[in-house]
Amino acid sequence: MVLFALLSRRLYLNFLVGYLLLGLVVAALGVYVLGYLATLGREVDQLLHEDMPLYLETGRCLQLARAEESLAKKSLVTRDPAFFGRADQVGQNLESALTTLASQLPDGEWRAAMSAAQEDHRALWERAAAPPRLTASSGEALTTTFTGVADRLNAVRDGLQERMEARLQESDRTVRRAFHIGLCGWVMVMGMGGVFAYWTARRVTGPLHELHTATRRWAQGELNYQVGVERDDEIGALARSANQMARQLAELDALKEEFLANCSHELKTPLTSLREANALMLEGAAGPTSEGQRKLLELSRHELDRMQRRTAQILDLSRIRAGQMGYHFQTVSVDDLLHRSLQGTHLLATRQGIAIDPPRFPGIAVRGDEERLLQVFTNLISNAVKYNRPGGRVWFEGERFAGGANGWVEISVCDTGIGIPEGEQERIFRRFERGTVDASLPGTGLGLAIARLIVEDHGGTLQVRATPSQGSRFVVRIPAATAEVAHA
Repeated sequence: MVLFALLSRRLYLNFLVGYLLLGLVVAALGVYVLGYLATLGREVDQLLHEDMPLYLETGRCLQLARAEESLAKKSLVTRDPAFFGRADQVGQNLESALTTLASQLPDGEWRAAMSAAQEDHRALWERAAAPPRLTASSGEALTTTFTGVADRLNAVRDGLQERMEARLQESDRTVRRAFHIGLCGWVMVMGMGGVFAYWTARRVTGPLHELHTATRRWAQGELNYQVGVERDDEIGALARSANQMARQLAELDALKEEFLANCSHELKTPLTSLREANALMLEGAAGPTSEGQRKLLELSRHELDRMQRRTAQILDLSRIRAGQMGYHFQTVSVDDLLHRSLQGTHLLATRQGIAIDPPRFPGIAVRGDEERLLQVFTNLISNAVKYNRPGGRVWFEGERFAGGANGWVEISVCDTGIGIPEGEQERIFRRFERGTVDASLPGTGLGLAIARLIVEDHGGTLQVRATPSQGSRFVVRIPAATAEVAHA
């Protein structure tokens, strides 16, 4: 059952077949090369344990023959028994070595040559008598006999040398064949491995990378994105499940958006009524109020204003995401826009001791909806003040760039505040997301999300460049207007 379950997985089966093919090729290559190496081992073993000892023994016999010839000649000349005795001893050693060598040589010319050398050598001595004596009576006779013995030994040694050279050449050819076969096999295995790796990249790594990209885009809120993987294996099933999950999340997100929009819309009218009633009571329309009552009414008005702003934010966000936000595009002076954006923040800045450098961008204009851009920069400036330090500073930087139809304008809102960690600089633009550094300060996490959507609807971008404890810089890049405008 377990084997059937494993084999029913197509991706597992593909990997199994691929690795088995590679394994079979490597095993066949190994067996083939090992066969060549075994042949090489046998040849080297024969060379070391058969031919080389015979070659060395033949050389030893030649040395003994030369020594015996020299001693025998000295004994004939000097008639010294010492030389004769030594010549006899060397002769016996040579006879023994020739007998051993003859028994080890293969049948054929070599053994016949060795037998002839033994017969010639035995003819030199008459060992039946006591003491033994040399049959040769002159040095010329000795030279003739030992020359014959040496010629036969040299012939055997030359034959052994030729056979060793032949075996060495064969060993060299065996090594070369093994090397070439191993190299060809290595190239073939590498080629198969490359093909298998390419197949893995196409069939496994590529789709997994696409799934990774999809999950990242889903995490960024692009729930309508679908993975384009159509397969019948495990990865295809994973892709289909992931796409189904994304569709369900998109449906849930749409339901949530609809719920928030409906709630905000339903709350808008009662909040307006409550705010108006609160204002009338503060004006004394319902009769005189005491100091304590006025404090409570002021507190309730403040909370009603806050709830009304939050409700308006949720409605704006729902309209923008639904593509129902209406924009009135016109030429907008950047100087006027920033001065209007500063009007609501002067009191808070003064209370916290934060200096705001007045914007100076004479003649620079952008193309956009003035009220919506005012909403964007009011949010950015209020954040720069709210998340600043006592005694801090807020200033503006702007520049116009060529490109596109009319060029671009970059407007930066800079501060010396608490900054934003690098890992949170994209997260703060998501709905209901806030930075961990400023989590204790009031806010809903909608302002920057709405600001970026408005800027993107204008065909621009909103980015942040910040360093913790060193301040932030929010950069708005939007299309420039066709002509410059005068400061109002």
